[in-house]
Amino acid sequence: QAYPELIRSEPLIVETLRTEETKFRTTLARGLSILEDETHTLVAGQSLSGETAFKLYDTYGFPLDLTQDALRARNLSVDTAGFDAAMERQRAAARERERARDAGERSERHLVTLDPQRAPFGADAVVRGLWEAKKQLVELQRPDLAVQADRFYTRYNRALEVLGEKFDSREVTFERARGLVAEACGGAIETLDAMVSVARGSAAIDVEFVRGRLRREGAIIDAAERDALIRRLALADESERKLAELGAGNEATLTALDDVVVAVSRIDTGRPQAGSNTEQVLQELRRFAERAGLYGRKS
Repeated sequence: QAYPELIRSEPLIVETLRTEETKFRTTLARGLSILEDETHTLVAGQSLSGETAFKLYDTYGFPLDLTQDALRARNLSVDTAGFDAAMERQRAAARERERARDAGERSERHLVTLDPQRAPFGADAVVRGLWEAKKQLVELQRPDLAVQADRFYTRYNRALEVLGEKFDSREVTFERARGLVAEACGGAIETLDAMVSVARGSAAIDVEFVRGRLRREGAIIDAAERDALIRRLALADESERKLAELGAGNEATLTALDDVVVAVSRIDTGRPQAGSNTEQVLQELRRFAERAGLYGRKS
């Protein structure tokens, strides 16, 4: 026996096949029943709505080709354009959920977020640039990329806060450090703008639709269309690789800003600290208490 394991597994294989056959027969019977309910008013030459065909596929697991085969015998057809549109709406919603989930996973604790609908009041050039980039990325339905603007916005605010704590705003050191932070964030804004351009360029490519068409109709479409579909997938992949490269550059800038905040926080600038001020006040209060009797009126 060449494959003795098949003999040993025969009962399991047979049972699995029977289970799958039962599931298929159940799906077929349920789908045909629903199909009959949905088409009993149609006459020869009419079409089943794409929405209904998609509901059969999406909710009940009844494939489009089975729907078409069942209707063909009655000289009915399916609105395949409507089916594809319904499929695209579902995929778009799924992509949005996935990107929102990715954005959540990439978010850091204590992020200060920009409202894409309204720029912060009194925003300087850096904040305005970050807000504009986020707004455009959100409009392109790329929350996974838009969150980078929030990350820079948080770092920028924190860096300015720490510099203000350690240096007098009139000092040359403060102005120089602030300028460097703004310059670094300005480079990040340019990168975010580049991401907007790349994302906008590939926004019209529906990757899931193309893959589905190749998978569902790959055997019947001609070579020219197949090559065109494959090229569209390649363009989408190239765009995502470019976005990943741009994102990696931003990570380096974020790390540099973190380095600045940590390093400046450790600087001892010699400015009075709350602790020493408090101790000095307490000492003066003690001396006052010791001499308090001297201030009393003589009888």
